[in-house]
Amino acid sequence: LAGGAIVAWEDGRGGSAGSDIYARRVDGSGNPQWSSNGVAVCTVAGDQRAPVIVSDAAGGAIVGWVDYRSTYEPHIYARLVSGAGVPQWAADGVALCSAPGGESGPALVTDGAGGAIAAWLDDRDGLASDIYAQRVSGAGSPLWPTDGVALCDTTDFRDSPALVPDGAGGAIAAWSDYRSGYGDIYERRVTAGGATPSGDAVTSASKDQLLPALVADGAGGAIVVWQDYRSNADYDVYAQHLTGPGSVDVPARPAPGGLWLDGAAPNPVRERTMFRFGLAPSQRVSIAIYDLAGRRVRQLVDGLLPAGEGSASWDGRDDSGNLTPNAVYFCRLDCALGSLGTKLVRMR
Repeated sequence: LAGGAIVAWEDGRGGSAGSDIYARRVDGSGNPQWSSNGVAVCTVAGDQRAPVIVSDAAGGAIVGWVDYRSTYEPHIYARLVSGAGVPQWAADGVALCSAPGGESGPALVTDGAGGAIAAWLDDRDGLASDIYAQRVSGAGSPLWPTDGVALCDTTDFRDSPALVPDGAGGAIAAWSDYRSGYGDIYERRVTAGGATPSGDAVTSASKDQLLPALVADGAGGAIVVWQDYRSNADYDVYAQHLTGPGSVDVPARPAPGGLWLDGAAPNPVRERTMFRFGLAPSQRVSIAIYDLAGRRVRQLVDGLLPAGEGSASWDGRDDSGNLTPNAVYFCRLDCALGSLGTKLVRMR
């Protein structure tokens, strides 16, 4: 934009017909361009709210918003405004999702080819807010299945979707996920063609992790930061590197010596997971799985272990050999040096 910017906003000039979406360019010298008081992006009857905007890489911008034009249920719409300030595509925008139940909280990023990818909270199943996404071409055509592809549709609550382009026509999404009873951060990639490789829990630390934000790492991955209450005292800020499809870059563990316990891998647990740990000197160690009520579910290790690195695995069964139900569990390591724990989610 040659040093300038394009701004989009909710506008009440239509009065009782509802709020509309307008946009306007400001050049690099701070001079307003286009029509006085902005270009109408959408003025259809009913409220249009929560605009999001992204460059089309050709001097214009694609604007997305939450639209109440047809019913009390909101839907997701988008429209391109050219660099000259001329609205493109269908009058009053293209529906990216109009599934029953309603959609909200859109995030929008460029697809690198003149179009955009949107993600949003979706209530179509009537059970919980899911995460769906849709790609729209530079010509205004939705490119993935009607009403989008599911990034997460388990029967749990989610909020705060964030999105970043992956540099290959797709995107990486992150959100707060409450399947454990607390807020955790999850991520999932969606490819340029709308495929959704398996996602991961970015963090399932104790207490709440909320409000993720993403930035591309320039190599097909992303860095995600979030608000974190694991200390149970104050909210802190944590970060993690997502290195590739479905891959979380695990921070380097402490130097040899002392005591450490890695998180479960994989997590969530479907069939089997592993915990790596280290201790020095040689000592008696107990490693066990516990439920949220503090009841022991499975004893994994109980005995004298040599100093150094070790591992313990869990096959998702309890001490009686029965498959455990879907729930949140904790792995706890106890020894003379102290106790360490990590949270995991069981999903069969």
